[in-house]
Amino acid sequence: MEKRSDKVIIKQLKSIEEKEVDSALTYLYTVSKKTVSRFILRNKGNQQDVDDFFHDGLIAFYNLVKQDKINPDTNVEAYLYSICRNMWAKKLMKKPNDLELNDSFNVIKTEEIQIDTILKGERKNLIEQILKDLGKECEKILLLFYYEQLKMKEIVQKMHYANDQVLRNKKSKCMKSLRQVVLDSTFYKNQLTQK
Repeated sequence: MEKRSDKVIIKQLKSIEEKEVDSALTYLYTVSKKTVSRFILRNKGNQQDVDDFFHDGLIAFYNLVKQDKINPDTNVEAYLYSICRNMWAKKLMKKPNDLELNDSFNVIKTEEIQIDTILKGERKNLIEQILKDLGKECEKILLLFYYEQLKMKEIVQKMHYANDQVLRNKKSKCMKSLRQVVLDSTFYKNQLTQK
């Protein structure tokens, strides 16, 4: 199936032509369901859950588009994926025994996913999502170093490491893991290399 731009998808979903809307929904179903399916199946879901939650997420996304609540520059696939993840997360939070997840995720309110630009908004969300996949310690180290731009000595004190060298070794391992997570994920690679 030929790749469509996010603007084209949003334009089709807003169309008064039923054929255009159906075409966009079918396209989203084809290109996005696999990623959502993998997440739900890894986190105590079954195929029926995948079908239900993807369908509900797709309808929720469609309604947001119709209400003009989606920025035309929004990364459609990532936004739809986030909606489905959030819906599944809320379901799991209602069942305490199911809270141990095999794939980490961040519950993001739909309004917080709203994006001003792909570079400053969507890519930031993707990077935050990737960092969460690395685990709390790596996430904190990389956020302190790259986002807060703290010096090594400050991070050593803040995180109670023995010395700078221990922190450097840990940061190096975290960066290696980060690269591997991105390289292993077609979804992340595609999103981060888009212009």
